[in-house]
Amino acid sequence: MLKLKFNSYLLLFCCFGFFSCVASRSSSTDVRTKPNIPVPEKMDFPVELQNLQSQWQRVKSKYDRLPVSQLQQSGQDKKLALSSISYILNDVQKTFKEEEKSKALKKVPNASTDLDLAESLVGDLQSGRAPFKSRKGDMHLAYRSDLDGTLQPFRLYVPENININQANPLIVGLHGRTGDENSIMDSYGDRKTNNSIFKQKGKEYGFILVTPKGREAELGYQNAAEKDVLDVTSMVSAVYSIQTDKVFLTGHSMGGGGTMLIGLKNPQLYKALAPIAGGLWVAGGINNLSVEAKKLPVQFYHGTADNIVPADPSALQATKNALSNFKFLEYQGEDHGSIFFRSVPEIFKFFSGKL
Repeated sequence: MLKLKFNSYLLLFCCFGFFSCVASRSSSTDVRTKPNIPVPEKMDFPVELQNLQSQWQRVKSKYDRLPVSQLQQSGQDKKLALSSISYILNDVQKTFKEEEKSKALKKVPNASTDLDLAESLVGDLQSGRAPFKSRKGDMHLAYRSDLDGTLQPFRLYVPENININQANPLIVGLHGRTGDENSIMDSYGDRKTNNSIFKQKGKEYGFILVTPKGREAELGYQNAAEKDVLDVTSMVSAVYSIQTDKVFLTGHSMGGGGTMLIGLKNPQLYKALAPIAGGLWVAGGINNLSVEAKKLPVQFYHGTADNIVPADPSALQATKNALSNFKFLEYQGEDHGSIFFRSVPEIFKFFSGKL
């Protein structure tokens, strides 16, 4: 028996992720706005941290020599490179401040990879090359919000097997309440291989993937968090060649609710929606949707064993009545977390059928 609450505002805020996600990376200001930031000197740094510190100092030194004010007047690609370099420097610096060496050492591989990316972006800016013209792979980037000037991180995956000289479809993925921009990319591994099922399917079906950070969980993808999702999508579309009529939105848990909220509020931006284990609540009410929103293809994925966001027949019926292209897919025995693995392959098939 379905038990999904429809008009409860709190549904968006009760969508907890099943997995313990990557620690949230908070918004930060440009590292250059804090001149002469010292890296804490610790004589007992393990060699791995000493190497990371040397790498950080090398990238920071190169970044400091860039004509930042001039580059900030350039195109979106160079602005994105600058903001991403600054974010990475700030974020990696936190590694040296970890009180427990074991925690710091766990961060070294990802931190070193991020610094490699930052150094490569610095090299492009130094030489005058377009930073993202031929850049593929998994990238941790950040853009500067025009709301408050903060650096807001996001993950971008451009599969190595796609042709970026032609327009490609884009999937935007929204994380759950306890997650961040890394969660969908990293924390949801394939049940057999433990590799990211989201990136696996992106490569298989030829989609560029982006996962924004939803700021504070309390926002529930509203206000500044909603704007970040829209801004990140716009930024990626400006830097890469994206089929603007082939942009799709999905999300898990709170991100599922965010998919309904943002997607039905901005139906002109999306080809289809695929919420997973989220709330059916929509700002303004399900009965006050635009004509475009009512026609938007929506496939909602839910598990019968989901006790975190259970289902209510009246909410489901109201949604079916309001949306002319809505489909509710329920999977026997799947809970709030496992439904992600079960649904992702079906979601990519669904989206690819709309290309």
